[in-house]
Amino acid sequence: MKDEEKGKEKNHLLFLTVNSSYSHSSLALPLLHTAVKEFDNVWQWEKMEIVTEEDPAQTASFIAKKSPDLLCTTLYLFNHNAVMEILQRVHLLAPHIHIAAGGPEISVENASFLLKKYPFLSTVFVGEGETLLGDFLREFPVRKREKRIIPETGRGLYADWENSPYACKDPFFAFDKPFVQLETSRGCPMNCSYCTSSGIPTRYRRMEQIKEELTLLQEKGVREVRILDRTFNLPEKRGKELLELFSTFPSMRFHLEFHPQFTGKDLQETLKKMPPGLLHIEAGIQSFDEKVQNAIGRKSNSGKVKENLAFLVSLSHLFEVHTDLIAGLPEQTEESLTEDIIALMQIAPAEIQLEVLKILPGTRLEKETEKYGIIHGINPPYDVMKSASMSTESILKMRLYSRLLDLFYNHKILHEFMVQAVKSDREFLLKTANKLQKENRQINTLLDLKKRFSFLFSLLEEENNFESRFFLVCAWLDAGFPPSALSGTLLPEIVSEIPPDAMLLYGNDACREKRETKFYRIPGQKEERFYAFNRAFSMNLPSCVWKRKY
Repeated sequence: MKDEEKGKEKNHLLFLTVNSSYSHSSLALPLLHTAVKEFDNVWQWEKMEIVTEEDPAQTASFIAKKSPDLLCTTLYLFNHNAVMEILQRVHLLAPHIHIAAGGPEISVENASFLLKKYPFLSTVFVGEGETLLGDFLREFPVRKREKRIIPETGRGLYADWENSPYACKDPFFAFDKPFVQLETSRGCPMNCSYCTSSGIPTRYRRMEQIKEELTLLQEKGVREVRILDRTFNLPEKRGKELLELFSTFPSMRFHLEFHPQFTGKDLQETLKKMPPGLLHIEAGIQSFDEKVQNAIGRKSNSGKVKENLAFLVSLSHLFEVHTDLIAGLPEQTEESLTEDIIALMQIAPAEIQLEVLKILPGTRLEKETEKYGIIHGINPPYDVMKSASMSTESILKMRLYSRLLDLFYNHKILHEFMVQAVKSDREFLLKTANKLQKENRQINTLLDLKKRFSFLFSLLEEENNFESRFFLVCAWLDAGFPPSALSGTLLPEIVSEIPPDAMLLYGNDACREKRETKFYRIPGQKEERFYAFNRAFSMNLPSCVWKRKY
């Protein structure tokens, strides 16, 4: 085809999105396309969306056959390796394709390094792409053979982001996923040294804009919205206004990232009025140790954080609270993190996620690794292997604790048992880990729920822990396992009726009047529980559960 004829056609841009699961969908494509819509008359956009587990050879072959002029993609920590494998193969199959990448994995400090390490990359964008892509597309026909870092210095900042078009109006916005993502602010007012948002100016959408965008999402049938704001409730007044706005969309459910410290009285009163099920709160704790907090620039008031977190957890009838801890932070020790885990378990949020710190490219902490003696992986996920204050063995122990928390504490059936077990024995999690290692058991042998129960019953028999066994027996029955399958001490006893002063925990109280109902009593040291089983009300699970305190 002659050059003059080629010039009459639209350039072809293929945007590759690689997600961690099929339920996710990146906002990058609709945000970027919306920002440069003026080029639609000369650029034809096409979307390719896959997950990290898909075959890179098949994906690369498909892209090469499409033969776009420009292949764009976004790099994150979780998809870095998968994307690079695909791009390398695309380049080998079709070296004429210009490959451009942006995203959090590309920083001012590592942009040149990435171009050298991955020679198949032609262009890397540093910062917020909406403000960079337009000029690039305009210059592309004459500069497409150049290797470039955009911008040449510093990072792109979409200064007028708060007035930008809504991503959900773009034809590439995905409405067919279990949830959508929404930014009501960009940047973060906190200054955590390990975070890629540290130091980026915070910009806010106006309430009327957010209301309009939520209305558009609601009209499309969206039921779950994940708010991407790094610290949703800061400033607190704005957090309160947002909660009040969300309550006017009762058909939706909102996932929020909270910093518990900034939950004053006004915000607390608003939270108390939230409709049940409207919110899901992720509370970033990271560490209660103020020495650690100061080292990472977070500077939280640990006492206030614990107090406000306990308040949030007390509203479990309205929403669940999930919390995060990080292992391997500067100045952190095995002992201080263990204390953090115990303190958090005693506050009893619905879930505790314990992750090893990742030293992300371009963060302030990446420049301070020598100062804190941090050794970490040089490739994604860049996880910390040791520090001056935490040995490799301690990091490995925290990895084990993380898996045990997922297996036991974060399982709804075992959650109450784990809370009570740690209240009665602060070393319970350590004893659980020690038993696992002593028996040389692999963690995957405990994936089956019955095997988890068997392991825990065995541990309690060794410890002669009567009170914790009470809660484990209750959990066994809550799971729908038969009372007759239990052995050892504290067996459920058959009773003929439920005391009138017993408090209903859950279930249909009408089952107590039915002749076919079987009743069991489990005695504890401070309370007793009663379980009713009747297949007419519930096939396998308890029909009703009551408790009575002594």
